[in-house]
Amino acid sequence: MQTPAVPDGAQARREFHPRRASGARRRSPLNRLRAAAAAPVLAAAALLAAPWPAAAEALRWQHAHVFDRFEDGGYVRRGVAMFRFAGGVEPATLELRGRMTGAQSDGWHGMRIELRYRFDDGATLTATAEGRFQRSADGTVTGAQEASGSFTGGSGRFAGASGTFTLTGVGGLSGLQVGVLADVFAELTGDLQRPAGR
Repeated sequence: MQTPAVPDGAQARREFHPRRASGARRRSPLNRLRAAAAAPVLAAAALLAAPWPAAAEALRWQHAHVFDRFEDGGYVRRGVAMFRFAGGVEPATLELRGRMTGAQSDGWHGMRIELRYRFDDGATLTATAEGRFQRSADGTVTGAQEASGSFTGGSGRFAGASGTFTLTGVGGLSGLQVGVLADVFAELTGDLQRPAGR
C-alpha cells in the first residue's frame, strides 16, 4: 500500500490560506477604521492648501480715451484712468480694443471691448465688456454709452482677478481738434476680487 505524500510547510500554508496564496490581502477592521478617519483630514488639508479668494473690494474708477487706429477689423483707443482703491487713489494708462456689433435703433450701436489698464508698478488689470454707444450721422462718437463687463485677470497684484462692473459714459468732444486729448469719458463701478495675498 502506497503512503500518501505529506505536503511541506509552505504548501500546507497555501492550502490552509488560499487568499494569501493568490496575493489578496484582507485589511483588518482597525486599518479600515484608520483609513476612514484619515480621509476627511486629508481632504480638509488639501482645501486649506488651496488659494482662497479675498473678499470682494468695491471699486470705482474713471477713464478717458481717444481714437488711435483701426486694427484687425476693430479699433484701438488709448487713454488714462484714475482708480479709487481701498488704500487710495491710483492712476493708470488704458488700452481699449473694440469692435462694433451692429447698428441698433435711435442712433445706438452695439460694441464689444477689451480693456487693459497698466499701473505705475507694472501690474496690469484686464477686463471685457459689452454694451452700446451713440454716434451722430457723420460717424462722430457723441452721446451716451453704457456697458457691463467682467474682470479677466491681469499681472502682478492683479493676477487671477475676477469680478463684474458697469460702465456709464459719454462722448462729445471731437478728437480731430487741436488740444483734445480724449473724446470719450466714463465712470465705472464694480466689485474686484483678488486671490488672497495679492
